[in-house]
Amino acid sequence: MRKTSIAFLLAGCLLSGCTRVSGFSQERLTSALQEAEQEPVMAANYAKELYSYYLQPCIGRRSSDRVSTVFVMNGDTFVLTLNAGQLINDRYYEGAKAEITKPKDEHKVCEVSGTWGSSEAPVPYTVSVYQINDRWYAWLQGGYVILSGSNNAVGIIPMAEEMLRIARTVTVNTNAVLAAYSRRETITYHARKVELFTNIAPESGEISELFSDRYSAGSTGGNEMPASGDGRIDTDEDPGE
Repeated sequence: MRKTSIAFLLAGCLLSGCTRVSGFSQERLTSALQEAEQEPVMAANYAKELYSYYLQPCIGRRSSDRVSTVFVMNGDTFVLTLNAGQLINDRYYEGAKAEITKPKDEHKVCEVSGTWGSSEAPVPYTVSVYQINDRWYAWLQGGYVILSGSNNAVGIIPMAEEMLRIARTVTVNTNAVLAAYSRRETITYHARKVELFTNIAPESGEISELFSDRYSAGSTGGNEMPASGDGRIDTDEDPGE
């Protein structure tokens, strides 16, 4: 009788949907992003020279330079880059687009679009997901920030959701960006080959560790500065600035 009861219990779990989630689903990605769109926007707890943002305590920071920050989530990494070139173009060269290197479209699995911000001033964004062999890549572009990261088929969805959470909280110091770059003819992003596609790297930045396995899972490196719990904003000063 006991064996029969266990068999019926297992069958009931399978029928009720108590199965392990596996693989990538565009529907789950869309649902996760829509939920993130509706969350309250948290006040910034990290401030850089050119932008500020809010970071949950469970997300670590591996390294940072003037226009980018590399984050760590469950041992996997993703990077935020300030698209200063597009800001300059919008201010002085209406209609011009800053060229950004992305993964090839032939590897694109899906693209989800949405908005954040108020109904009076919505900010459109897109999240593109790519698959190259057994690795999955998420690319979020919205406002003046770009976030990109690599994970497995299941982990890429919560990573993309966290990327959107951070992007919604970014406040760009427009005057500081204009003062830093508007007198230059171009803003150069150094392209660097990272495994299977070319990823952008910020000015004088090193983000080759973005898709590297040489760091152990959960390690955030020596540059991590945890968010304070007393409401103050931690400055994010970079060496050499």
